[in-house]
Amino acid sequence: MAPLAIDQIGTGAISPSTTTITHTTTVSTYISLSLTPWQQPSPSSPPPPELRLRIWHIALTTPWTCTTRALLRSNQEKTIGTHPTNPISHACPEARHLQTQSFTQIDHLGWFHFPKHLLFIRDLTVRGVNRARRVKTNHALTHNLQHVVLNVCSQQKLYASLEYMGKAYTSLKSIVVVGPWFLPEDTEAYDSVRDWIAPYEDWGEVFARSPTELDLAVLVDAIEGG
Repeated sequence: MAPLAIDQIGTGAISPSTTTITHTTTVSTYISLSLTPWQQPSPSSPPPPELRLRIWHIALTTPWTCTTRALLRSNQEKTIGTHPTNPISHACPEARHLQTQSFTQIDHLGWFHFPKHLLFIRDLTVRGVNRARRVKTNHALTHNLQHVVLNVCSQQKLYASLEYMGKAYTSLKSIVVVGPWFLPEDTEAYDSVRDWIAPYEDWGEVFARSPTELDLAVLVDAIEGG
């Protein structure tokens, strides 16, 4: 019988006859298992390996994560937000093994599932004592990031950042630009025809401490919907 892809497993995938089930991970690691009738799971036995792997894969890769990067006083970096190293990966050896094949490790920042990770960027400037380390980290991120929210502090930085990201971020699929807002009706001196600049621009961050403060459901739906 021809191998059955794990994505095609359904309620009738395991029949009384011998069936070969092949699980394919993101790095083309193949795990094959032949089940004979006497090996079929009973209600009290653990799920078969291919089903457990499918469950762990869904649990690890379905949720979206969001982070920003912060430079600590010790000139060390850390991620703030939904921790990219999913706690589910610590549940058992199977989950940890699957994470190494579905996630990408970035030194000093953790494991990321980039197809469903949203990074908030405030400043692309590299500075601090550990500049060489940050350059290496930036290089790893630029080649893997797929979804970015750009929330810079000025119009000049916005244009410069977009130009740089267009050249360096080779895997980028979506970018959300947070632009300044203004209320012209609050300023009597503002003339929408004559004045080319807004009377008030807010280039502040969209969150106080962490992107988890935001309701990202609408944004994520828009990204997934293309």
